[in-house]
Amino acid sequence: MNLGVDGNGWVPIDPYVMAENVQDEEAAWELMKFMAGPIAQEWGYDNFKFNPTLTEADFVLDEDKFTEQNREIADVSQSIIVDEANPFVSGELTPRLNGFVSSIAAGEEIDIDDFLKDLQAQAENWSEDNQ
Repeated sequence: MNLGVDGNGWVPIDPYVMAENVQDEEAAWELMKFMAGPIAQEWGYDNFKFNPTLTEADFVLDEDKFTEQNREIADVSQSIIVDEANPFVSGELTPRLNGFVSSIAAGEEIDIDDFLKDLQAQAENWSEDNQ
């Protein structure tokens, strides 16, 4: 189990949020309860292997070692709201990785070490510029 620095880990869970000025607060709460409830979570698990957030998710397959490991990580990790929709991942990282894979598929010679060093430098520069 790779928990990372100081025992921290990352388990992908998509949060549900409500707009501050929602038109129908009661309906919005009902939708949020449904989306976070067992029916929707089982559907997400069955169709996309989403990590359930329910403590009693009896629909998780016994042989699913990944979800069990994610639960172990989540039990010892701090809860933060960070997701894959951050600007660096969607605007910089994903296009670069797509280009990298496309180049390899096209038979181009790629120096993976140079690619990764450049990507690391780009990530560090982006992080410094966006603090």
